[in-house]
This record gives sequence, structure tokens and C-alpha cells, in this order.
Amino acid sequence: MSKRIAILGATGYIGRSLLASSSAYNFKVVPFSRDVARAKSFFGRLGLDIETDIISNYDNFLTQQFDVVINATGIGSMREVASAPRQVFGVTESIDNLLVSYLEKHPDSRVFSISSGSVFGLSARQPITTDSLATFNPADFNPGDFYSLAKLYSEAKHRAVFKSHIVDLRVFAFVSRFLDIDEPFFISEITKCLKTKEIFKTKSEDMMRDYTTAEDIWDVIELLMKLPPQNTAFDMRSQSPVSKFELLDHLRDQFGLKYQVDSNLSDQSPTGSKSAYYSRSDALFKLGFKPAKTALQNIEFELSAFLEENKA
Repeated sequence: MSKRIAILGATGYIGRSLLASSSAYNFKVVPFSRDVARAKSFFGRLGLDIETDIISNYDNFLTQQFDVVINATGIGSMREVASAPRQVFGVTESIDNLLVSYLEKHPDSRVFSISSGSVFGLSARQPITTDSLATFNPADFNPGDFYSLAKLYSEAKHRAVFKSHIVDLRVFAFVSRFLDIDEPFFISEITKCLKTKEIFKTKSEDMMRDYTTAEDIWDVIELLMKLPPQNTAFDMRSQSPVSKFELLDHLRDQFGLKYQVDSNLSDQSPTGSKSAYYSRSDALFKLGFKPAKTALQNIEFELSAFLEENKA
């Protein structure tokens, strides 16, 4: 029998990516949105044929029962985080309260919440290990810190309901053909330059990132569903991370990307500069998770699909 799975935040970047790739798995997926008609129109623009009667509103979430609930909600747009950072806390808290109420009513369900490697704060500027601590500087908060702290608080709240099955999946960097090229993410800016044939400009400093995909998340959820219920967090990983210049050179050779090093560029990342943003934790590997691809392969696969689907 196929598992019945709810995706909260189905129109968000990770949510829509999970929805689009769910057909490869034996799941019956119900996308949730605050505005069903708007979600239907949005999915149509993305090329996703989702019937309106399948999309559900949050108002009746507590009345339904699912084998699995995936929480992919939150303010994922860095433009929104930068312009209205206080909303990050409100949105995160309201959904967490909804999830706790749901589990009180349906204790046999399992919840997987999409978290972020940014919960480690300043420590996330170096590769994360099992001994890494979350560090913040209260005297110098920035909008990215508010996002990180909201995720950290969310994880803490999940651990507090320790009798419930809630697993936080920390995504460090994510790539999907459903990305928004107008977002100030590194991979979005590269993709925009590939689409427009413009020159991508970057700082001279190198960096390391680990890009995972919706398929990686589904594979982890499918694995964990076979194991006893648990209340914990895991770091998402590909087979191996990729450096900035390794990626740029590869995209130059494979897609014709033109890039230029400009030492005068300032750091525009709303979450702060990170020379390394990935995890070395092998907790999922020990449970049997085997990533299908490296970060570089994930990027090439998803960008190929994006460019094919968005031809001028």
C-alpha cells in the first residue's frame, strides 16, 4: 500500500521540488497551500499537472491523517528574509505549533521537517562535524542570523516533544530545476548567467559547498520510514562537496559559462560569507543512506533540466 504523504509549503523551492519528483516513488502526495487556487496556477506555470482537488488548505490539515508529513514551509526567499526578517520567526513558530497539535491528534504519523545547516551559526563557516556547536554573536546579528536562529529554535522545540516522531533534515545547499534565477543565491546567479549568456562575476576566494536534491531527501525519508520512529536531526550530504572554481570550470566546459574573477566584489550573501558550508557527519551513512550523486553531478543534472525547460 502506498504511503500517504502531506507536503506543507508545497509552493516553496524545496516543497515544489519534492512534489515534482514524488512520482518516482510509491507515495500518494497531498500538497498543502494557504491559497489553493493560486497554488494550482503556480504549479501550472511550472509545468506540474496537479489537480485542484488534490491540493489542500491548512484549515483542514488537522482533520486528515497521513503516514508522513513533510514540513517544507518557511521564508525561503533571501529577499524576504532581508526585507522582513521578523516574519521568519512568526512563520516558523506557527507551523511548528500546527505540527505539534497534529502529532497530539495523530501520534502514529511521522514528521520530517526541512531544517538548515545554518543552525550552526558562525560555526557553519567551517565543515560541520558531530562535535560542532552552534555559535552566534548577539552584538552583531544580521538577517541571516534570524533565519538561522528560527531554524535552531524550531529544532529545539522538536526535541522537546521527545515522544513524537520528528526528524529534522538539515539541508546545506540545495539545487533543483525549479530554482528562482532572481534570488541572490550562488547557484541561482550562475543559472541566470547561463540563461542570459551574461558573464558571471565572482570574488577570488574559493569556497566549498555540498548540493543535495529533492531525490536525496526522498531517499532519506524512504530509508528512515523503514527504521523505528525517532526524534533527532540529520545532516544531508551528497557523495562529495564541490569547490567554487571546480564548479565554474566544469560549467564553462559543459555549458559554455563565461565567468570573471573580480577581487573588488563585496559579499552580498544575506547569510554571511562561508568559505566552507557542508557537513562531514556520517550519521545517515551509518544507517544505510547512499547518495546517488556528488554535488557536482547534482548541479549538472538539475541545471541541464532547467536550461532545457527554459529555452528562449
